[in-house]
Amino acid sequence: MQTIQYGVTLPDLPEPAVYFPLHKARYTVTPSLSLITISFGNGATDARLFQIDRDFPRFRENKIAARQERLTKYALTDWRFDALAPDVCRLIAVRLAVEYPAYFALEMLTGGAGVLTCHLTGERLSFDREMWLLSVEGANAPPYENTFDALISQTPEDMAVVSLPEGEPDAIAALHVCSPSHWSPESVIGQPFTAIHAPVPGMGKISAASASLLEAIRTLPPVVRFNWGIEFADRLNLHPEPPPGTNADRRILDAAAPCPLFLRVERQVLWGMETARALLFAIRVYTRPVTELSPRERDDLREALLTMPEASRLYKGLPPETFAAVMDYLSGGATG
Repeated sequence: MQTIQYGVTLPDLPEPAVYFPLHKARYTVTPSLSLITISFGNGATDARLFQIDRDFPRFRENKIAARQERLTKYALTDWRFDALAPDVCRLIAVRLAVEYPAYFALEMLTGGAGVLTCHLTGERLSFDREMWLLSVEGANAPPYENTFDALISQTPEDMAVVSLPEGEPDAIAALHVCSPSHWSPESVIGQPFTAIHAPVPGMGKISAASASLLEAIRTLPPVVRFNWGIEFADRLNLHPEPPPGTNADRRILDAAAPCPLFLRVERQVLWGMETARALLFAIRVYTRPVTELSPRERDDLREALLTMPEASRLYKGLPPETFAAVMDYLSGGATG
């Protein structure tokens, strides 16, 4: 059924993909990289950099809200991004048009300039041959900071751009993250890629090998990995400094709520740019009510949580009392 939003008629969007990455019902801290072409049961969607579905309005509204609060809390660049921006923005625009020709139209003009039309937002983005934003047409278009901001605002995904200069340390050159999972983009911009995951217990060995791993990914086909956790609300934006008017304490299980527990899964795509010496790190969040899990999935979730080390439980906001409440709920709560 088509709906009207942002002043345009949205087409019939597909159902969201479903991922349940609890490998063998155990909690692990490993890269667990798979080629993006590997099937996870979601058809052609699994092989795409971007995943656009009927939840698109939810992500769009979240990004608009983040912009209205304070854009630089969620989206920012450092000096390294200027040299990468043309290649990065061109890749994003091309992938959107190739993966979703029904939703995006890319017109390349004489001299290398172009126009990307997004039928989901009703916006028309014009850029020059270096991919610098020239103009934005659209009745409800926000005042975008640059082409990167405008492009990622057309997608559900968050995005980090990692600079991989030859013979120098890697660095996070750009971030557009409006659905962070308990971390602050402002605190890691310009830092090595490992800064995003530095607080995660058990990341020591992975961090030590990060430089060689990123360099290898830069020259290889895109890969995908998953991160998961449990939350007590399905809010997309879990910035450690909650937006105004948002209940900051979401780490308490309310057994009386219709669904007090959600499985939060991040699909993370690492897309290497060999010539530009950069890496795109795309993050798509999925929140799934535990009441919608199958009995087997619910059991696997419980078993995976039981294998989680105490340090990891604390990091994920599950101190002993909260963890016990979660276990009780998963053992005897309503199954939906």
